[in-house]
Amino acid sequence: MEKLDDDIILVGETVINTDEMPNLKKEIKTIDKNMKELVKDKDELERQIMELKIEIKERKEMIKKIDDKLIVLAFTD
Repeated sequence: MEKLDDDIILVGETVINTDEMPNLKKEIKTIDKNMKELVKDKDELERQIMELKIEIKERKEMIKKIDDKLIVLAFTD
């Protein structure tokens, strides 16, 4: 489905005038709105994933430092 104009869409090879079908026009607006919300949600999820990856990396580094200190302590006792 491709929106050619506010009142005209292309579905496959069929051109549909949505002025002649008010319910279809409402549905298309709803689909458009839902798609925009999905894109926002996707962007937000990608941002959260990046934050979590950074946090995981920081924690791995902290664990490695603690592990290194424990090794040093084990051999100095």
